Amino acid sequence: VVGREGAAGGATAAQLVQLDLQRQRVVQARDVGEQAVGCLRGGGGHKLLACGGVRGSLTLRDPRSGFRAESTLSLYTGAVTALDVKGDLVAACGYSQRMGQLFVDPLVKVFDIRSSSRALALAHIPFAPGPALLHFLPRFSSTLVVGSNSGVFMTTDVQGGGVVLDKYQADCGSDALMSLAVSSTGEVVAFGDSGGYMHLWVDSEEALVNIYSQPTERPERLQLQPAAGGQGDDVEAEMEKDAEVALRSYMLPAVPYVPEPPLSASGDASAALAVGQAPRVIDKQLLKLMKRVEVSGVESMYLSNPLWKSGLPLGKAAGAISGLRNQRVRDPSSADRSKHSAAASGGSLPRMYLHVAIEQSKLAARFEEFDFSFYNKTRFAGLENNLPNCYCNALLQVFFFIPALRYTSLSQCSDVEFCLVDELGFLFHMLQTARGAVCQAQNLLRALRQIREAGALGLLEDSSTPSQSRVGDVDSLAPPLARRIQDFGRFILEQLQKEAATYGGPPTATQLFGCTMRSIIECVSGPQAVGGERVIRDSHSLQVDLQYPPHSAPSPATATAPPPRLSFANILESSLHQTREMRAWFEPLSAYCHVRQTRVFCSLPQILNINCAIRTVGHFEWWQPQDPGRKERDSPNWLPASIHILLHPKEGRVQVYELDEGQDVPDEVLRAAHQGGAFVEQATYDLTAMVALVRQEGLTEEEAADYDAKIDTNDGHLVAHCKVLRPCVEHPREFAAFSSQPASSTGTSSNNATHAPGSPSYGHPPSASPFSGKTSPATHLPQGTQKAPSDWLLFNDFTLTATSASEVSQLYDYFKIPAMLFYTRRTLIEASERQYARQPPSQVTALMFHKLMQNDVKAAKRLGLGFKPLDMTMEPPHKGTIFGIDAEFVALTPPVKESLADGTERVTKPSRLALGRVSVVRGEGPLAGQCCIDDYVRAVEPVYDHLTRYSGLVPGDLDPTVSRHNITNLKRVYMKLRYLVDCGCIFVGHGLKKDFRILNIVVPREQILDTVDLYYLRRQRKLSLRYLCAYLLGIDIQVWQR
Repeated sequence: VVGREGAAGGATAAQLVQLDLQRQRVVQARDVGEQAVGCLRGGGGHKLLACGGVRGSLTLRDPRSGFRAESTLSLYTGAVTALDVKGDLVAACGYSQRMGQLFVDPLVKVFDIRSSSRALALAHIPFAPGPALLHFLPRFSSTLVVGSNSGVFMTTDVQGGGVVLDKYQADCGSDALMSLAVSSTGEVVAFGDSGGYMHLWVDSEEALVNIYSQPTERPERLQLQPAAGGQGDDVEAEMEKDAEVALRSYMLPAVPYVPEPPLSASGDASAALAVGQAPRVIDKQLLKLMKRVEVSGVESMYLSNPLWKSGLPLGKAAGAISGLRNQRVRDPSSADRSKHSAAASGGSLPRMYLHVAIEQSKLAARFEEFDFSFYNKTRFAGLENNLPNCYCNALLQVFFFIPALRYTSLSQCSDVEFCLVDELGFLFHMLQTARGAVCQAQNLLRALRQIREAGALGLLEDSSTPSQSRVGDVDSLAPPLARRIQDFGRFILEQLQKEAATYGGPPTATQLFGCTMRSIIECVSGPQAVGGERVIRDSHSLQVDLQYPPHSAPSPATATAPPPRLSFANILESSLHQTREMRAWFEPLSAYCHVRQTRVFCSLPQILNINCAIRTVGHFEWWQPQDPGRKERDSPNWLPASIHILLHPKEGRVQVYELDEGQDVPDEVLRAAHQGGAFVEQATYDLTAMVALVRQEGLTEEEAADYDAKIDTNDGHLVAHCKVLRPCVEHPREFAAFSSQPASSTGTSSNNATHAPGSPSYGHPPSASPFSGKTSPATHLPQGTQKAPSDWLLFNDFTLTATSASEVSQLYDYFKIPAMLFYTRRTLIEASERQYARQPPSQVTALMFHKLMQNDVKAAKRLGLGFKPLDMTMEPPHKGTIFGIDAEFVALTPPVKESLADGTERVTKPSRLALGRVSVVRGEGPLAGQCCIDDYVRAVEPVYDHLTRYSGLVPGDLDPTVSRHNITNLKRVYMKLRYLVDCGCIFVGHGLKKDFRILNIVVPREQILDTVDLYYLRRQRKLSLRYLCAYLLGIDIQVWQR
């Protein structure tokens, strides 16, 4: 940038330099750090220097104050490639990053920088060919020339809403436009291309470059003639002399001597510069097959899909070639981590651990839905991962396969709106009856968001960015994912314990996970220690946190062998009996003293819930293979399949022994337990579940060598290994899907047996398991058998895979990190097979439904509403009763969109919907056609859009203080519909799959008559209700706004 006071220059380095061109010296220089400058512009009325950064930022700097940054704006996720300044307007263009690659952002961003506090965005002007060159026209105050590398350029008015004035195409052939300049008169526009040509565009034949243009004076060409009479060498010497004289006549004036080195010597010619990726080289054979096409004046080339054949279904060829098309060059650091981790673990992470996002393919038709059945070939249900706070899916699956907890939750129901015990039971009912279909924990997570303690503990995420729908896209202030699931496990168990004490339910959480812990505090320093004063406190604990000893690598100067390796039993012993010294307040002496705190367990729980607490590389090193020279798959497992614990309450001593799977307790351990005659509590535990964090990237060699390096980050997702035993299955290891598979979404089920609520079997024969039924071989099971290789299942959200027992302890180096372990007593496992084989009665009884209907009768009379609730004495619902149902929704969040290259937008994540209204109409009987349920659901979260055009709901309809409708809560609506479903009623409606999905309820397929499926062909769009009524019945509906 050249001005009256000198020039300012900057490369893609972290330094700005101001030059004095008259004196030929450096005036000032400033290091800008990470805000490296890629382009500069000045000359505006504000006297500031606009700096476009290589990281996408626009910084305004004042050269009068040492290039101090006045303000900074973040414009693009890539680099700013071009900008221009005129007066108080700044226009910029650059690159954006998508899927790890840089693309030309199609938007030109214009700002008004008159405000000293912040810049005001005037317009975002779309330019589909991709802006790369910018220049304001001098004659106009807000006219901008925007050019692309392909040769397309246009003029637009930035203060007139970005209206395109003119659009042109430069004839640059196969070359790319690289530079743009406009004359001071604005009548000449010059482009420079990569082929060395300059393109001049003028508005008239007599265009002026500047106001006082004069004919260009060209020097006379000097003709060198040999001297007369000269011969041989004399002629050549005379010609060289004349050439030297001519050369001197055109030389620049002599440069005065200055002590500083010239600017040309400022850089190191041998230094390596980052120039980006090399251009992709296309094979010559492919170039011959490529076809040219011109769209909107832009010529491009494409290659036809070689797998396409006439007659193939839509999207079949695109799906077959997608693997090659989606290959991308990975980040070098990521490649280094993956290479190092794969080499250390003996292979890459299996596909069953990979995170799968619920995302519609860009090439698939908009009416095609995500195929969940492709990822689950078992009879068990998975959970969707596109909801806020869905990171807890793995732990919820672990709780579901604890028979005692599941039985208690399925048999409880209260009238409290936000009760986690009830919501847990509703979720378990869905998982139990879905039979292979995917479910949502939407209502449970909704109740979790209403508990203040959950937000205070950092368990809640932003509702617009679910942690597992886009991996790594989580608030940086949120706790690490492994620590968060551990805190959630502790919180939900304490909440279940609190609700049991408040609402009178059985204390299942305390009975299963609770144990007594004693803390002994005694003074150990000074004269106070002579008296032997100590404080003893007893408390209850629901979890055990592993405590690791300091881990240090062997040093050649101090040791030649590594420190002794501890077993899992050794670390668990030290965690159950902890001793530490500190300075703290000592109550008996009423003073601060040096005290010793000893924490011992006085009882053993039925289920030992262990937090692995792996925070650093040093912690994880204890879980690594014992022999560094052997691969992990060939090394003995550090995590035991079973453990036996001896607890000496009086002595405060704990002994832990490791056992193999199915191994009985050795006789010497039993004899040691009875020596001395003192009471000893002992129990044998089997590993039944594990929650693990699966990282997206491993560690580099430098990071792996640092034992203090953090590895518990938000980069990854959670999975669960569950040991599925009776009564969850009728026969061990029979996980294959049922022969009649339900639709792959919440809202349908293929459970054929339906009974009235209160039946002991609850939809199953009295002697059958809730998961029993006809089976068919699953595709992922061994060929020729219907049994899985072991009792273990991997739950990766909605991806379910049968695994071997050894797969549970495989850690794949730093890719899989254990977070929580669940060891269950063998006696509890044996008792659960007998005690919980029969299903509990329904949560929603006929008495509850009758009370809910009575409340509706009172509300209808008080508000003067026209619906007539069901009379349980005159028209009790039974199997086969027909009801018509419709539901309306409201949007809680706006849809997430992305801008495409042509300036249009595409929805990448739809709005999060919530139930707004449910209407149920009688389909038979003397009151057929009359509404029996018309509930408006109270909004507990801010409503972004009432979707009045579709739902008919307006602001205020869901507010109990101003609404004139029958306002109730979501739980009561669910209980009403749940009772009708349990009775075997048949529901008729249009698009019920989405309605039941938002209601978060599973309805058997034989109880649904959906008009959207009556006239539907696969891979074709579904017909609307308005069209069906007009075509089949001759009735016009929805002709006015409801």
